[in-house]
Amino acid sequence: GDFNGDGMLDLAITNLGNDNLTILLGNGDGTFRAAASPATGGQPVAVATGDLNSDGKLDLAVVNQGSYNVTILLGNGDGTFSPASASADTGAVPEAITVGDFNGDGKLDLAVTNSANSNVSILLGNGDGTFTSAAAAPATGPSPYAIAAGDFNGDGKLDLAVVNQGDCGLTILLGNGDGTFTPAAASAVPPGISNYSIAVADFNADGKPDLAVANNGSGQATILLGNGDGTFAPTASPPVTGANPWGVAAGDFNGDGRIDLVTADSGSNSVSVMLQSPQGPAAAVSPGSLTFSSQSVGTASSSQTILLSNSGSAALNVTAITASGNFSQTNNCPDSLPAGGSCTILVTFAPSATGALSGMLTITDNNDGLTGSSQTAMLAGTGTAPVTASPAPVVLPSAPASVLPLQSGR
Repeated sequence: GDFNGDGMLDLAITNLGNDNLTILLGNGDGTFRAAASPATGGQPVAVATGDLNSDGKLDLAVVNQGSYNVTILLGNGDGTFSPASASADTGAVPEAITVGDFNGDGKLDLAVTNSANSNVSILLGNGDGTFTSAAAAPATGPSPYAIAAGDFNGDGKLDLAVVNQGDCGLTILLGNGDGTFTPAAASAVPPGISNYSIAVADFNADGKPDLAVANNGSGQATILLGNGDGTFAPTASPPVTGANPWGVAAGDFNGDGRIDLVTADSGSNSVSVMLQSPQGPAAAVSPGSLTFSSQSVGTASSSQTILLSNSGSAALNVTAITASGNFSQTNNCPDSLPAGGSCTILVTFAPSATGALSGMLTITDNNDGLTGSSQTAMLAGTGTAPVTASPAPVVLPSAPASVLPLQSGR
C-alpha cells in the first residue's frame, strides 16, 4: 500500500523473530528505502492493510501467533505508524488475516484463522482502530491456515474462503451481512496437499470469483472455478509451480486482459509466473483505430483495412460486424473463423456533415469462449464543405456595326 502518500507503493513485512515490522518505502523505480520498524505483539506472522480508523490513511493489522492477538498500527500518512489504544484478541495459534466490511456498517472488519481452534475470529471494526469480537467464531476444517474474502454467491455480502491444512480441504463461509456466517453446501472441495495460501480472482472471465490455492506438497496451484452459488469446481489441469509453493497472488502480469498467477516457491527459492493462455478462440483487431483524410460532404473515401485474426485454439464465431456514424464496412469474414485464421474488413468514410466526426467498428463474437463478446476499433474523419464549380461567364456576341448609305452631293 501507499503508506506515505507519495503515490508510490510501499511494503510491510513481518519479522517473526524480532516482534516488529519492516516498512520499506517505494522509490517508484522498483527500489525501496527502509523506514522505522514499528513494534508488534509476539511472533507476527501475517499483516493486512486498510483504513481502519476512517482518516484516509492506510493502517496495518498484524497477526501475532505468539500472543494470540492482532496489533493495530494506525498510519500517520508519512510512512510511520502509531499503535491503536488496544489490540484485538484472537483464538489460539492465529495464522492469517483478511479485511472487509462483514456487517455492512461501512467500517472495516477483520477475519483471522485460528489453527488450534479450527475456527475464524470475526473482529468487527468500531471505526476508530479498535475492534469488538463477534459473538460467534465460525467453524472451519481442521487447522485452518489461509483465508480470503469475496462475494462467492452473488448476494452482495462478503463471504470467506478458508483452506485447511488438517484435511487439505476448503471451507466456504457465506456471509449473512451482519457479521455472522453460514457454511456453504458442498464446500469441502479438496484443493491440494499442504495448502499455505489462497487468492481470489475471476480467472475465466464469467463474472464469478474463482480461487487459486498454492499446494506446498504437490508443487501445483489448484484453480477452483466459482459456480456463483458459493460452490466451486476444480479445473482439470492445475498449473505447475516450483518446489513447495508457499504464497500465491493473482493479476494481469502481461497486459493481455487475462488473470495470471505468481507463486513464491520455498523449496526452490524461486518465483513462478504462470501466464494464462487463451482458452478457445482469441480475437484480435489490427489496427485498433483508423483516421481518414478530410472528405467532402456527400462523397465517399477510399477504403481502409482492418484485420480480424483468431490466434486461439478454437473457431471464432462472428455474429455481427457493424460500423457506426458516417462510416460503413464490407468484409470477407466467415461466420466461423478457424483457429489461426484471419479476414479483412474494409471501412469507408462518407461524411454527412462538416467538422470532426467519429464512429466505431464493432465485431461481435465468442472471444475467449464468451458469447456476445465484442472487439472494437475507433474511427475518425473530418467532413469538409462540398466544392461547387463556378459557372462560366456568358459572353454575348457584339452587335454588327451600322452601315449608312452613301449619299451623293447635289
